[in-house]
Amino acid sequence: MKESHVTVQWKAGLHLRPAAKLVQLGKDAKSTIQIKSGNKVANIKNIMSLLMLCASMGTTLTIEANGEDEQEVTQNIERLFMDPDA
Repeated sequence: MKESHVTVQWKAGLHLRPAAKLVQLGKDAKSTIQIKSGNKVANIKNIMSLLMLCASMGTTLTIEANGEDEQEVTQNIERLFMDPDA
């Protein structure tokens, strides 16, 4: 299992556009991926669960990936969170 931490960089928080990009990354991945914010857990393949994290700008999220491409998919998610235009 690969665990990583990212910080929400977008002024609007984890909104629809980056959430949709996360879902696409999840659908392309072979690994099981969850994103956690406090005691809330979201499945990366479910856009509603991502939006229900209510992650505002500056929130630190934990990414947990488990599977054969966990390293690659975690890096792709980290890159997305570094993109202020997402």
